[in-house]
Order: sequence, then C-alpha cells, then structure tokens
Amino acid sequence: MNEARESAASRDLPVPTLSAPIAQGLIDEKPRLIAPPEVADGTLFSSERGKLVAEVFVNTAGDVTDVRLLRSDLPDDYSDSVMNAIGSAKYSPARQQGQPVNGQSTLYFEYRPDESPELRYEWIPDYLLNSG
Repeated sequence: MNEARESAASRDLPVPTLSAPIAQGLIDEKPRLIAPPEVADGTLFSSERGKLVAEVFVNTAGDVTDVRLLRSDLPDDYSDSVMNAIGSAKYSPARQQGQPVNGQSTLYFEYRPDESPELRYEWIPDYLLNSG
C-alpha cells in the first residue's frame, strides 16, 4: 500500500479511487460546491482559531471520492473531524466539453470559536477566493 493510501486508511478517510482518474486537458468548469460539509455538533469546541485547506476529488456524480489534507493549524482531532466531514459535501461535477468528468477542487475551512454559532465556521471553495 502506498503512503497516500496508508495515510487515508489510518485516518478513516476515503481511500483514493484509482479507477476514477481526473480528466486530463482543459477543464471547462471545475467542481462547484453546492451543499457544504456538515460538521457533527459538539466536535469543534476549542477556544483557538484555526484554518484547514484540503484538496477534494469529485466524481461525475458530484460525490467526494477522496480528500487530502494540504495544511492545517487546527488541533489534530479537529483536523480529523473536518476532513471526515468533507466527505459529506455535494458538488456539481467538473465539465470538459460540456460533459461531466472527474475533477478536483480546493476547499478552505476557517474556525472562529469567538463568533456566534452561525458564524463559528466557514467553508470557502477555491472559485470564490479566485473570483476577485
């Protein structure tokens, strides 16, 4: 088992789907987040702010097939909870020449414990950060 697969398996994350390659060439449209992940109540209660960045792999149905942690300054157990929650997200699939294809996107998570409950955490898809 390679290192990436071992890492995913040891953290109860989806194992990379080797039979669903990412489309090669020009992607007309990256996957778009349409239903954000749901973090289970009571899993985030630290008094420290933090951020996490993950690479999310999405199949042609818009389901998350793999999640890879790129960086995080959250405590490890919080990072694990957030990474597991990302699997519940729903995306519109990437498109190449108008057809749905497997794709990937970057998802940013920010945790702000000092805010009111509805503002405590936020999911920011990469296309919103790059839209200027």
